[in-house]
Amino acid sequence: MINNPLNIQSASDEPLIEQIRNDLRQKVRSGQLKPGYRLPSMRKLSDDLGVSLGIVHQAINTLTAEGVLDSQPRRGVFVIDPKIKKRDVALILGSLQLPSMSAAIRGIRAGLRMASQTPPYRLMIHAADTDFDQQMDLLLKLDTQSLAGAIILPPGSSQYIDAFRAFADKGIPCIQASIALEGLNMNAVVVDGLETGRMLFGHLLEAGHRKIGIVSNTADTQTRMDIHSGAAMVLDEYGINFDDLPSVQTNVTHLNPDEPWRDGQEAATRLLTEHPDITACVGMDNSLTLGIYKAAKAMGRKLPDELSIIGMGADQTVFSMTDPAITMVDMGLEKICQHAAVRLRQMIDPKGSTPQRVSQVMPRLLQRESVAKITNSA
Repeated sequence: MINNPLNIQSASDEPLIEQIRNDLRQKVRSGQLKPGYRLPSMRKLSDDLGVSLGIVHQAINTLTAEGVLDSQPRRGVFVIDPKIKKRDVALILGSLQLPSMSAAIRGIRAGLRMASQTPPYRLMIHAADTDFDQQMDLLLKLDTQSLAGAIILPPGSSQYIDAFRAFADKGIPCIQASIALEGLNMNAVVVDGLETGRMLFGHLLEAGHRKIGIVSNTADTQTRMDIHSGAAMVLDEYGINFDDLPSVQTNVTHLNPDEPWRDGQEAATRLLTEHPDITACVGMDNSLTLGIYKAAKAMGRKLPDELSIIGMGADQTVFSMTDPAITMVDMGLEKICQHAAVRLRQMIDPKGSTPQRVSQVMPRLLQRESVAKITNSA
């Protein structure tokens, strides 16, 4: 192993991260760093170059996404031999820091382990730093020559459809997990949105609630539209118009890994202040649900006597540990991602008929103590 293969100039106008990327890329392409060469640890590179570990990590991640380097857990980072065809599956995430991502990764790993071929598929995780623009950049820079396929947990906004279409044009088998972007002809595994909406609002209606508030976000996906349709159907059975319910929205593209509930808390505070007669509140994702809980506590609302809370998303330990524990419609993220990995394998090695483009996983209601029954909400 070369002690330190890199040369950077601290006085250069070129950003350090670009210097590291360009120097490594040039040394690999010129043959100075041979296929199979193992780089020094990221910590050592950071210390030797006098730059932050984060800069080194981002540079290595980019070159891994490009197919120049191969990061192998517990072994190190190696220069890839371009002649070797790998059975790599790329997982493209907006962030690794959000709590639900561990469930997604468990599901995908389980689905890939079910593969019967030798060698098995290998999961390559490419995660942006809570930045969807960066996530799309990672997607478009993937080295398709080294990939068998890709799984994407997409942003909840149609503004990124063009990036998905551009990647799809490269001809690599690709599948969306957890969200189906509207207008995008790409395979997906999602929750049954209609049943999710019916389950969310039906549980509150059966408990006697009629004054229901919603903390939502600006997601414009097909999945979200289906959830709204399911909610509208069950509300209509009780003579309530979904569009008449008081609601507030947060920006779906704004991710806050340090305080993921913050936007939901601020939105819920506005909602409860403007509509103090609300008896129940629905959170349309994990962070929003936790934000409602924190807002209600801060405002001194007694839960669930004065305000009932129900949420949807990936069920996390925190929801069973709050006081009271929060009722959730578990959207089955781990199962969704496992099914997505299995579906991707079918797309890579098709045998028999091609499965349908969008498949659904059924949600399940986890009843806890945050929803109270009331006899009169008039």
